[in-house]
Amino acid sequence: MTARMTLDPTACRGVGMCAYAAPELLRLDSWGYPILPRTLEDEETTGARRAARACPHRALSVREAATG
Repeated sequence: MTARMTLDPTACRGVGMCAYAAPELLRLDSWGYPILPRTLEDEETTGARRAARACPHRALSVREAATG
């Protein structure tokens, strides 16, 4: 399964808890907003879901990427 991480830019407040929860996947820009990977490998999905759960504003989500 290939997954994608998405960010709701209006909900994100740049707290940075996502990058703290999954430093192997996310880094923060100079304002504290996450820079997301384009797609996630199978082994990265668990970390991505952990990062999404860590967001206090629920600005991140992980969804299965469309194939085809």
